[in-house]
Formats: sequence, C-alpha cells, structure tokens
Amino acid sequence: MDPVDYNDKGHSAAITKALDLLRWPHHCRFTGRAKKDLIKLKLASGDVLDSMQDHLKARLPLYTEMQTMSELEPIVGYIFCPLLISKRDLRIYCKYTLPNVSREKDEYLLVHANHKPDFTCPGEKK
Repeated sequence: MDPVDYNDKGHSAAITKALDLLRWPHHCRFTGRAKKDLIKLKLASGDVLDSMQDHLKARLPLYTEMQTMSELEPIVGYIFCPLLISKRDLRIYCKYTLPNVSREKDEYLLVHANHKPDFTCPGEKK
C-alpha cells in the first residue's frame, strides 16, 4: 500500500470524484464480498459511505494499491486503513475503486471490501 498525497493532481481529481459520488448513494455499489462484510458486521451501507465521505473530507490517511485480479486493465484501488465507523466505534479496512466508464452519467464508486483489518494498519501500534 502506498500513501496518497491529497495534493497530487491525479489523486486529487479521483478523491474529488469520489466525494461527489458519495453524496449520491445510488452512484455507490458494493461487490458481493462487500455486501457479505456489511451483513457480518451488521452495518448499513450508509454507515460506510458516510464514514468514507467524512474520512476524505478530513484528509485522513488514505492508501492506494493497483487492482489487477478482477479488472481487464489495472485500476487504482483506494484503501482506508482504518476507516472509523463512529456510530459503532468500529475500525474497518475499506477499499474502493472508480471503474472506467464511457459516459459521465454512468460513473460509480465500487466498494470492494469493508471488514475488520486482517493486519495492523500503517501507522498503528500492534
């Protein structure tokens, strides 16, 4: 995982797009795995999306990782480790991508994971 510089033009544009999409939950989707994570943690999708928005607005630590497994072409995955769900006093690992689409009206944010971290997040004590 590589840390994100919020001032980097490429990341700044992607984060601005994510914040725009997070304002409209119908533009945010969860993979099957991410839906199972929600059920396991008894979270509503809005809890995760609201926390993602708060995290990005506060410019808290964010990381990237190239996604190559399920994509035809590599795509940047953005990772919150940890993402704080304040309503539940819960820390989770959350990953999202902004899939490439041909038209702006088709844009969406795809949440791939939102589960308890399997490892210590960067910068946290063990």
